[in-house]
Amino acid sequence: MQQWLKRYQVEGIKGLWDAPKSGNPGKATEVCKQQLLSGVRQRPRALGLEFSLWTLERLPDYLAEQTGIRLRGKAYVSS
Repeated sequence: MQQWLKRYQVEGIKGLWDAPKSGNPGKATEVCKQQLLSGVRQRPRALGLEFSLWTLERLPDYLAEQTGIRLRGKAYVSS
């Protein structure tokens, strides 16, 4: 997720979309993508969470709770 967050910081939303790849399609749905963008744009406490900063461990946990999809490794988003 670190690479993905860095790409977002440098390129904005456009940095989140990858070129099409072969293999299994990504697990992230459009709802998951929107939850990610909504989450990273807010402080965790504003969402009612007990911590103040996102970490690479907390963000996937939050997304899994919100969407039911657990993202791991580089299997984040396929466009």
